[in-house]
Amino acid sequence: MTLEGAITRVFGSAARILFSALLVFTSFYSVLAYIPSTYIAFIQAPFQSWVPVLIRFQPYLYTGVVAAVCLSLWIERSADRVSRRLVIEFILAAALMSIYSFVARPFSALRNDSRSFVWAIAIIFPILWIGAIDFRTSWRRRDWSGDLAPRFSISLALLAALAIALVYPSAAYLRYKLAGLPFFQLHPVDLLIGAGAILAHILFLGFIVGLLAFSESVASRTRHPLKVRFALFTAVAWLAIAVVVERVAFGAIPFRGTESLVYSVLFGFAWAVFSGGLVLRAASVASGQPRYISQGNRRIEGALLALVLVSVLSRRSSGSSTGTLSWRGPGCSSSGSPRYSRSSE
Repeated sequence: MTLEGAITRVFGSAARILFSALLVFTSFYSVLAYIPSTYIAFIQAPFQSWVPVLIRFQPYLYTGVVAAVCLSLWIERSADRVSRRLVIEFILAAALMSIYSFVARPFSALRNDSRSFVWAIAIIFPILWIGAIDFRTSWRRRDWSGDLAPRFSISLALLAALAIALVYPSAAYLRYKLAGLPFFQLHPVDLLIGAGAILAHILFLGFIVGLLAFSESVASRTRHPLKVRFALFTAVAWLAIAVVVERVAFGAIPFRGTESLVYSVLFGFAWAVFSGGLVLRAASVASGQPRYISQGNRRIEGALLALVLVSVLSRRSSGSSTGTLSWRGPGCSSSGSPRYSRSSE
């Protein structure tokens, strides 16, 4: 790969990540506006001063990052008609959304009604759109030949579970330390609850790694093992992200019901496709170059797949810490907050 090609690829990846991060923040902000309790805490009287500032400058940030993404998509566009049409349609839709953001300022005027939830769902689709374009463009450029080397095993699951068991309580202690708060006194009941939470993380991690190992086993028995493994890995990532959002992120607010389930499924699917597109971009070769993927690029693909999994698990850990500590500060009762669901009103 030439230096120009490497710079183009790094620029495209950075633009995609920044764009998706901004959309995720905006989407979750819309979800918080939809829930009555968080609408007061985050929208009407925000206790984090940077949140309304970021929302005020959201149109400018959106225009900047989406322009970078559109430039990257146009440079890397494929020669086939479908890919070109998808890129052109995305550029036109992004331009219209940018103009609308400046004119209407929709996220600066969110209300506690169903329109906020509609915005939360709608803002996810550009992430899915980019992932679909990357899939379409990079799928044929990826070298799918070669043997299927196993990447996940029982030893990896045990090692990762041990890491989670150490990181989870350490993150809770560090959070209190950085906030300048005395760490609450531990009682036998607290230790039992903490041990149960760590065990739940270990079981969840073992379940995910087990699914990945099972996917490799199934893929090895097909005619196109690398393609099947990639598709199954994407499906496992979809399941893992959806579970984390539904059970951890929304469990900490708390927000449960049909709406939260719909959002979790759509969000997980969009992020799984988007992450899969990033992996394909890193492992693909440019048009006209030999269709050969070096061992180094295969290591890059494996590292990116592991990074996606670790990010999901770290979000679960941080989300669990938030649900346990933010809403139950020192001295608070262990009863927790009542769960909220629109369907239960």
